[in-house]
Amino acid sequence: MSGKPSTPTRAEGARSRLPSLTGMRFIAAVMVFLFHGVLYAGLFADATAQGTLGAVVSGGGWAGVTFFFILSGFVLAWSSRSTDTVTRFWRRRIFKIFPNHLFATVIAFVLLVTVMGAALTGGAVAMNVLLLHSWVPDFQVLFAGNVVSWTLSCELLFYLAFPFIMPLVNRIRPERLWYWAGALVVAVWLVPSVAAAIPPAQALAAPVALPVIDMTMWQQWFVALFPPARLFEFVFGMVLARVVITGRAVPVSLGGAVAVAIAAYALTPLFPGEYRVAATMALPLGLVIAAARRSTSRGRAAGCRAAPWCSSVTSPSPSTSATGWSSTTATS
Repeated sequence: MSGKPSTPTRAEGARSRLPSLTGMRFIAAVMVFLFHGVLYAGLFADATAQGTLGAVVSGGGWAGVTFFFILSGFVLAWSSRSTDTVTRFWRRRIFKIFPNHLFATVIAFVLLVTVMGAALTGGAVAMNVLLLHSWVPDFQVLFAGNVVSWTLSCELLFYLAFPFIMPLVNRIRPERLWYWAGALVVAVWLVPSVAAAIPPAQALAAPVALPVIDMTMWQQWFVALFPPARLFEFVFGMVLARVVITGRAVPVSLGGAVAVAIAAYALTPLFPGEYRVAATMALPLGLVIAAARRSTSRGRAAGCRAAPWCSSVTSPSPSTSATGWSSTTATS
């Protein structure tokens, strides 16, 4: 990519700050922690306390991850820099996730071998180190190292795809953004049906539902861990950022969005396990994110401007970036 970098504008500097979402990150992180701590580690010795809190937080882990995936797409679309190129963006993202990932993974491997006596294969180690393990339908590979790094495997796909998806999102006419957001939510709901229609891989073919998560191993891999299946949530967040950037109305206030999310969370246990991963909470959590940002930026149309792969979305007039892509012309 070529083109002389421009100096970031004051609007772009302000755009990168999202204080209204900081507290929500903490809540989502606590939900994920409680999900693992209560349901898997047995946080309480008392069976009544364990069962009561377990019922409350049983969907928290999935809801927390869904929140982070949607928020990731929202934040990247919102805070894109006019000075960016694809390679610079990728370099920042890779240096953001890989150092900590490699440190945690090495510790996990050492503990697995020395404490648990696990036998690791070279292929499983390599796939985990490179964050490609979530693409493999085999739990011997998926959980061979740092178990929770499957989310980073999904994020790596998101980061690699972002520079190519953002120009497409920018081309959506503002009045059609909510239609596209709705289509992405429908796609999230269809993922479990696609999983049911595909014959399971031999390594995950056991039809027995796993405890706590109420899914078969194949359903857990395809619906929850397979990166392309989670990409819809990330792109949903990108489209929501465009909704706010272009000044489109968010149908509920922040208080209303939180109420909808709480109600959806309460009803989620009524659905099969594979729908509890993301489908039931994607729309409510997306509304919370958009409403929170909208509540602090009403009347402001700051957004993604003039980067070679992420051009201005605030100007209604067509223009062509240094790459030759016409990314401000809304056509979809």
